[in-house]
This record gives sequence, C-alpha cells and structure tokens, in this order.
Amino acid sequence: MMNYGGFSVPDDLLEAVANSYGLKPVVLRHRVGPRSTVLFLSSGCEAYVGKYYGARDGDQIERVLRLAELAGSAGCPAVAAIRPRDTDRCTVEVSGGRGRFALFPFVRGSEYGPGRIDQLRTAARLLANLHRKKPNVNGPSDSDVLSSGPDLDVCPACSSLLKQIDSRQLMDHKVHLCHGDFRGQNLIFCQNRVAGLLDFDDARIASRLWDLSYAVLFFSAALSASPLLPSERRAFLRTYHQHLPLSPEDLERLPSYLCWAAARGLALWEDLKRSAAPDVHGRLTLWSLRYAPMVEWVLGGTPENLRSMTGDL
Repeated sequence: MMNYGGFSVPDDLLEAVANSYGLKPVVLRHRVGPRSTVLFLSSGCEAYVGKYYGARDGDQIERVLRLAELAGSAGCPAVAAIRPRDTDRCTVEVSGGRGRFALFPFVRGSEYGPGRIDQLRTAARLLANLHRKKPNVNGPSDSDVLSSGPDLDVCPACSSLLKQIDSRQLMDHKVHLCHGDFRGQNLIFCQNRVAGLLDFDDARIASRLWDLSYAVLFFSAALSASPLLPSERRAFLRTYHQHLPLSPEDLERLPSYLCWAAARGLALWEDLKRSAAPDVHGRLTLWSLRYAPMVEWVLGGTPENLRSMTGDL
C-alpha cells in the first residue's frame, strides 16, 4: 500500500491505471467519500479524476456509470467515465479484484455559489432536461424506493417524516433517468452554464419525483450550512415545472416523496457521524440543526402549497 495523506492506495492501482489507460498517473490529492474515494491525478499536462470504489458490487458500479453515459447521449453535460483500453467495461479491477477504479476527465469551472438564483434556475432546467430521457424499462415499486438509502433508524427526526408518507403515492410507474444526488456540489458551472454534472453513484431509473424532491431539499448541502431559502426552493420548483410540467397527480404524490427525501438525507448524515472525525462530526451536527426548519416545511407541505410554488394557483 502507498499512503497519500492518510489514504492507502492499493499497490496495483496506479499500475492498473497506467496499463489500462496508457497514462503515467501521479496522485495530487484525494477526498474520502461515503461510497468511494476520489483521487485527483495528473499525467503529463493532463488532469484527471479517479474514483476508487473498494469492495462494492462491480455490476452495480458499471450500471450507474452506464447511466451517466446514457445521460450524455441525451444531451446532458454528464461527466462519463473514460473507457479503459481493450474492454467494454467502464472500470478496471484493482486490489486483486477486491476493488474497482474508474477514470474521468477533469472538468474546469466552479461549484454552485449559494444564493445564486440564476445558477439555481439553470440547474433546474438541466434536471428537467435529464428527466426527459425515458428509458424503456419497468418502473420501481414503492418498496424499491423505500428500501434504497441509509439506515433510517439512526435518525431521530425520520420517524415523524416516515409517518407522513403514503406508500401508495410512491407507486409511480412513470420512470425517468434520475441522477440521485442532484446537488450544487455535483455541478460544475462555467459562468451561468453547467459544464459538468458529476457523481452518478446514486443514479437509477425511477420516478422523477424521487430525484426532484432530493434536489429541492438538499441542493446546497455541503456547500452551505443551511438549506435553500423558501424563495430559492420556489424558484427551483417553478423553473423545473416550466420546462417539464408537473401534473396534478404529480403534485399529489410530491409531499410523500419530499418526506422520503428529507428522511434519506438526514439519515445519511447521522450514519456518517458514526465514523466521522470530530471536526466532521461537528459539521454534520450543525447541518442537521440548520435543516430543522426544512423538516417543518416538508411536514406542512400540501399539494395546494406546491401548486402555489409552481405558479399553478
């Protein structure tokens, strides 16, 4: 193992990158995430981003990376994995088959600037365009949606949210290509244009309401200690609705999806606290406190309120 600032890189990882992509990689820095470790690499004058997935289901990783390719084919600026040489897969095996690695081009630009309504509207239009892609597959059931995500038992605030969910409203068989973690942190902006949509690790074929709800609630997560302001949520929802209208049936279902999205996000933070360093633990605790008003907004959400936010009343 080679150690880079506390992260141990498998001995064969850089060798695999060299052999599979024809590069001479140098690790510049890294960022450890809940599902993968991101490596910022250089090779000659070019910059790349690599993701080391560790011991995860290789087929599942391939699936989400191919969904990124599908998004790109639909005109979305999705940052898809660079295919290794002499294979039809998106990843290469490392650590003797115990891990997988994917390589991506480095996209230059800046992250979402909290408070930038123009960027919020641009992001909402992009999400609507992504959801226009309708794969020819069966839709998820309510159990598919409820079984995905972190352990909800670790989140004290989740019980009140889950009680508000009408599971029948989650049985939406109109499916779309969903990013799964559509937040400002995963968008690269070049002025007011999105140059890259990153991190399809949670991508799936599901109801667009699953994707939209999480985006509305957690768009500024990790970039700001507070959620979007009500006026910002309204701008995001209204712009999305203008480009891909929400039907009356969608607005009836949306409150249950919002409750599920809030529970999913808050439970993830509680789960991350278990192994977080003290400074990260404190940051996650602060976020949970700052998001408490958002939970109240979600619990008080009604189809009538949502119609008002989309401009349909």
